[in-house]
Amino acid sequence: MRELLHTKIRIALPAMLSIQSFGTMCSFAGAVVAVQAANDLGIKATSIGVYTAVLYIVGMVSGLGAGSVLARYGVIRTCQAALLTASIGLVLVSIFPIWPVAIVAAMLIGIGILKVVVSSNQKK
Repeated sequence: MRELLHTKIRIALPAMLSIQSFGTMCSFAGAVVAVQAANDLGIKATSIGVYTAVLYIVGMVSGLGAGSVLARYGVIRTCQAALLTASIGLVLVSIFPIWPVAIVAAMLIGIGILKVVVSSNQKK
């Protein structure tokens, strides 16, 4: 056990925890601000479910190619790209609060979130 603690696990474990936490926050952001976001987007608050559905559907479909991306670029670069993609999605929807942009942002976040989840389950 002591050998395990002397390895790079002291760096890797908090890093993956923070990456997973940010990914989870990105995916739940729409549900948390649903009422206010619905007012800004000019839709009913119940329509925010479409945003979440698009996010997870795109995430599942993009997961089909996640293995080849991981094999080519590695876990760290894939996580960095995934977090960048999710961040762009959040910034995009905050700058342009209109419904079509929100769907595109959900797609970007969905791509990023699944790549983070798949990356964290890979052995190094």
